[in-house]
Amino acid sequence: MSGRPSFSIKEALSFGLRTVKDNLWFFIKLQIAAFLILLVMSLIPVLIEKVFPLQQAGAFSIPLVILSLTIGIVFSIVPSIIYIGFTKISLRFCDNETPEFIELFSHYRLILKYLFASLFFAVFMFGGVGLISLGFLSGAIPGMLKVVPAIAGLVLVLFLSLTFMFFPYAVVDKGFGPLNALRISYLITKGAKLKLFLFLLVIFAVNFVGALLLLIGLLITVPLTMVAFAHIYRSLVSAAETEGADLSAKGVRENMSFVIALIVAITIAAGALVMVYRSTLGSVSAQEARHYADNTFTQVFSRWDADKLLAEASPEFFSAMPGQQAAEQTKNLFKDASEKLGMMKIYNIVFQEFKTSRSPDGKQQTFVQYTAQCVFERGKAQILLTLIHRDGKWKIYGFRWSLFPAVVSQQPAVSEQPQVQKNQEKPQEKIPAKPADKPATYYEYSAGSRRDPFVPLIVKADAKPAKGLTPMESYEVAEFKLIAILWDNSKYYAVITLPDGKSYTVREGTKLGLHGGKIYKITKDSVIIREQARDYRGVLAPKDTVLKLRREEEG
Repeated sequence: MSGRPSFSIKEALSFGLRTVKDNLWFFIKLQIAAFLILLVMSLIPVLIEKVFPLQQAGAFSIPLVILSLTIGIVFSIVPSIIYIGFTKISLRFCDNETPEFIELFSHYRLILKYLFASLFFAVFMFGGVGLISLGFLSGAIPGMLKVVPAIAGLVLVLFLSLTFMFFPYAVVDKGFGPLNALRISYLITKGAKLKLFLFLLVIFAVNFVGALLLLIGLLITVPLTMVAFAHIYRSLVSAAETEGADLSAKGVRENMSFVIALIVAITIAAGALVMVYRSTLGSVSAQEARHYADNTFTQVFSRWDADKLLAEASPEFFSAMPGQQAAEQTKNLFKDASEKLGMMKIYNIVFQEFKTSRSPDGKQQTFVQYTAQCVFERGKAQILLTLIHRDGKWKIYGFRWSLFPAVVSQQPAVSEQPQVQKNQEKPQEKIPAKPADKPATYYEYSAGSRRDPFVPLIVKADAKPAKGLTPMESYEVAEFKLIAILWDNSKYYAVITLPDGKSYTVREGTKLGLHGGKIYKITKDSVIIREQARDYRGVLAPKDTVLKLRREEEG
């Protein structure tokens, strides 16, 4: 069968056109009847709404449920019965018989076989659809690699469609069950898939032209398509029987290969769709979180807008103290930060951690944490922002910051020169020098009485280092200050100052920071510190922090 053409596209179309032309009024009556039935079915929901208005739905809840189930079943069965009737009529024309109008509805006994065969066919198709979805929708596959599973899925869908496209004809023609019908279609389409694909393209073009003719042309092209398909089915069956193919009905054991293929298809489809769901969910959540975090930094911290933060805060934010006290404390913190630093100029936000858990009441909640290095008018700040996603909304769970106001140089107070002894009788007051701002001020704000998902419960505190193995492992690397680079003709060394004011000389490989960081590289004007951080999927990835050598103090 694979070595020779098994049917002729031209002959199939010619036979279909000739049959429709000779029986045009018969086919028009069939289509009008089918159209009227489907039209009445589409009006049923409208009639139900008229009989049972929405405001009275509660009084008729049980009848409406039963009626809805009945309508759902009817809407699935009636179109299938009509399709089976059209298929049977088309096959009878191919057998040079004269069908009757009643045959459009008289083969309802085949409905269960047809529906189950359609269900099995749909399961096979889900494998390809799953691969397509995995390619186009998955956030876990980067870049152009998305195209690979998508193309594979499209090829699989096309192959399966061509392989099993004649299972309805096997059900109607021979009364076969689902597995036998699928097997017959598989056998008769061997070696003919390319030609079948070309036939589908031609049929699509024919019906497209029919639709352009004010849809009237479909009265001819639709029955022509049905008859042409039936003619090709008859040709393929005849060719397969000529080559000795066994097209008789088989039991479940003989169809075991199809059972196994069905199980494999279900597994592939379920696995692919689950992967798509999980990866897409994570990807969307991360994108939404980043968008929300950007809005928070631009709308809240850039202008120190405490009211905006309070409006976006989660309930946990206020649970440690009454709402009014929390609001007052937040406004005082923001006022102090605004006086020290002024408005934000630029910021660089870095993703830090992503965690999903369940709240005490069983709801799923997602925590995302970001760290931002911010430059303000009169200094810098490191802000750690924790967001929570619950009930479909993002909220601010908590925050903490380290403020680094620009250091103001201390100059001795200079009194103004007295004017020709006019004011000598009154001793001049000594004006004290304005003390310099503290190099860094640390604020930590509680997310509430509940424990923070990433760090211990936050409180306002002074700059106290966490307990580490060494002093350099007791602070965040962003709190370090690079003050000098040394060179001894072979390698670079760096001098780093910690927030407690102590300085240390370090070299490449030195451990430092709270997250197991090491000095990755020292250049003539910078130090690169590499840490391991988890991304939103929980995968460890390197994160580099660069300390730049300042040539001059910022004023």
